[in-house]
Formats: sequence, structure tokens, C-alpha cells
Amino acid sequence: MIAGSGYAVFFLVAAGFATVSALLSGLAREAPRTAEVSSGLGRGVRDILVHGGVGRVLLATAVFGAGSDAAFFYVAPYTRDLGIARAAPFFAAYATMTIVVRLIGRRLPDRVGPHAFAIPFFAVFAAGLAMLMLLPLPGVLVAAGIACGAGHGTLFPVLNGIAVGRTPPRYHGMVVSLYTAALDTGAVLGLPLCGAIAHAAGYRAMFATMAVAAVAGLLLVRADARAA
Repeated sequence: MIAGSGYAVFFLVAAGFATVSALLSGLAREAPRTAEVSSGLGRGVRDILVHGGVGRVLLATAVFGAGSDAAFFYVAPYTRDLGIARAAPFFAAYATMTIVVRLIGRRLPDRVGPHAFAIPFFAVFAAGLAMLMLLPLPGVLVAAGIACGAGHGTLFPVLNGIAVGRTPPRYHGMVVSLYTAALDTGAVLGLPLCGAIAHAAGYRAMFATMAVAAVAGLLLVRADARAA
């Protein structure tokens, strides 16, 4: 679309998707509110992080956010630096796998438990980031995209589900906000760090660092499983 019609058309189409999303959201119906009264903001956050025990989950989410955004933002310049014509195979494989795992494996977290499901997929996500160090070997872009997409498609909803599942209903809106804030915080802090590492030591060192960080996220989820 960009190549054929330019950026103006591309952004108009993107705005169209956002408009359709807004209209569909307007058709949603909220569940009846209960009479339960929530506490103040500060106390609610403290209850969620301390008494609810979701601190480790939110930290793992921040690590996941940093890793996923590193892939989103740095694969394209990395491939250009290596002389690879297109980064599209990575993103196509990433997006396709994200959808596939959510359609096929949507019931597995309920059957095996969310932690048992998240831990191996954190390893898969780390492996996908590590595979990028092997570029420009043939097939690596697609393989890394499949692994990172499988990890993303699993971790995003499962980590959210763990946080919401151990939070009282009156705090569900707050914990979802904290979850997305952790995801974005990981990106905000991780992207400049990734850029600094790539500038100083190269893209391979940067993706190796993010793969190690993803392993740390795995360990956080494993620790949370033991403490739950």
C-alpha cells in the first residue's frame, strides 16, 4: 500500500481500522456493577502488588515488553545492515504464529495451568530472539519470527490472565491498567537500552542481551508459580 499509493493513503486506511474498532467497542455491553466499594488508588495499587502478589508477573511483563519491542523496532534496520532486502518474512511469520497459537491453544492454559503454559513459551520467545544472531543464514528470519510470534501470542494473554486471576473483582480494571503500563514501561526503558547496545556492540549483542532478559522473565514466572 505504501509503495503503491504513498503514506497518506496508508495512514487513512489505518485511521479507518481505528474507527471500525471504536464503533465495535461502542456495541459492547458492560456487566452490571456490584455494590462493592473500591478503596483509594494508592491502597488499591498496594493491595494488588503486595497482597495480590502480582509484582513478579508485572516485572516479567515488562521484560516481555522490552523483548517484543526490540524485535518490532530493530529487526528491520538489522536486516538492512546485513544487506538483506526484506525483513517482511520475519513480521509475516510473527503475526501469523501469534494468531495461530491463540486459535489452536486458547484452551490449554485452563487445562495445564497458566504458569505451566507460560514458562516454556518464555523459553521459545528467548530462542526466537537468540536465533536472530544467526542472520543472514537462510531461513533464520522465518524461524525467528515463528518462535517470537508463538511466545508473544501466548505470553501476552496468559500473563494478563495470571494477574487478573489473583486480583479481587473490584480491582480488575486497575490490574489491567497496571499490566499494560508494565508492558509499555518495558518498551520505554528497553528500546533506548537496546539502541545503545546495538550502537556500541552491534545488533547481535543486543539481541543476545534481550534473549538473556527473556530467560530472566522465565525465571520470574517460575518463581511466581512456586509462590502461588
